[in-house]
Amino acid sequence: MVRLTAALISALNNGADLATITSLILPHKDLDQLMGLDVCERLTRLDLSDNRLSSLEGITLCTKLTWLSVAGNQLSSLKGVENLTKLTVLNASKNEITSMTEVVGLTELRALILNDNEITSIPKLDRLANLNTIVLSRNPIRNLGNFASKLVSLKKLSMSHCQVQLIGTALKRCGAVEELRLAHNQLATLPQELEGNGRLTILDLGTNHIKSWSDIQVLETLHSLVNLNLRGNPLCSQEGYEDMVRKKLPSLQVLDGHNLQGALKRKKSKKVYNSSKENVAIEQKPLSDDPSEDPPVELKRNKLQESTAENGALDDSNRKSFLELISVPSMAAEEETGVKAAEKVANRAKDGKTKKKKEDSGVVSVVDNTKGRYTASRVKKVNEILTKVIPSTDVGTGGPSTWDDEPTTVTPEVKQMPEQTNVAEHKPYNRWALKRKK
Repeated sequence: MVRLTAALISALNNGADLATITSLILPHKDLDQLMGLDVCERLTRLDLSDNRLSSLEGITLCTKLTWLSVAGNQLSSLKGVENLTKLTVLNASKNEITSMTEVVGLTELRALILNDNEITSIPKLDRLANLNTIVLSRNPIRNLGNFASKLVSLKKLSMSHCQVQLIGTALKRCGAVEELRLAHNQLATLPQELEGNGRLTILDLGTNHIKSWSDIQVLETLHSLVNLNLRGNPLCSQEGYEDMVRKKLPSLQVLDGHNLQGALKRKKSKKVYNSSKENVAIEQKPLSDDPSEDPPVELKRNKLQESTAENGALDDSNRKSFLELISVPSMAAEEETGVKAAEKVANRAKDGKTKKKKEDSGVVSVVDNTKGRYTASRVKKVNEILTKVIPSTDVGTGGPSTWDDEPTTVTPEVKQMPEQTNVAEHKPYNRWALKRKK
């Protein structure tokens, strides 16, 4: 057992002046009594969560508090917080609180968190005009009553795992509500008054007693609704449930935790896949004897073949590959090639230059033709060079050639050098060296 005293507070804050402390964070300290908080005149934030407190009477003088957490204690009442009129956030979850009447006068309150308690009813909160978040999950509350008739700023209400059987007109004037969580209750219908909550975007009604769409038909008037959970209701077991909800709520994006847009894309891709499989099956289906039973493509092909047979065989060169065209020539081409080859052999025989024909494949012939063009141009260049060097009359006529003459001896002129002693005698140039020098 630990008491929170002024000395302990000073020790926990390194001996700081208690009058200047604005925040105290004291979770998991085994505190069971509050004493000495009255000296913390400027205290605005206090965290006493997960201790052993059974009473909050020690904080009545902390009137400047704006944030208070006493979650996870042993409180059975909120007595002591009614004087904290500047409080904006109150978290008293996971206690044993049975009533929440102490909060009805906290006019500055914005967030009220009282989940996991023993609260059975909700008082009217008409004075809490700034309240925007209420969390009352896991409390034995059966009827909502009219607690929120004037909560015009309320945006989030969470009451899952309660025993709510009827909503009634509790949310009729809460036009700003955006998130409503009522899962794991005993709801069978939704009131028509819910149509006034036009800003509602998230609605959780999972694990209730909803049996048909007519019980929640009011949802069709909520055009801002994008996330809906109906999982665990008898309605979900109906055939075509998802398609029905998508049709009723076209703006819905998430249903029962599943992204409808992603599911729609998967469904479309599945249709495309099935259609492609059907096309493959049609192509692989053997043709029947009756032409009328063939697919349209086959009918067109049969008609084309019939017209071809009537008008004569079509040239199939367009349908052959390159290798087939050059390796398997047609009969007419073979005959023409044979005649030309015979003429060439006869001409060469006359000139005495008959040469054995080179045999190769069609592909090599094509490549050799390309190389032949390159070789011919190269030989032509060489002949031009030789023509410039050798007169045309001496080339190929058997006449005399200047290259066949005997080289004449040429005595080079040697310039007289002054006589020097111990200088080796200069050797005369040979003819080849002289010729290279010229």
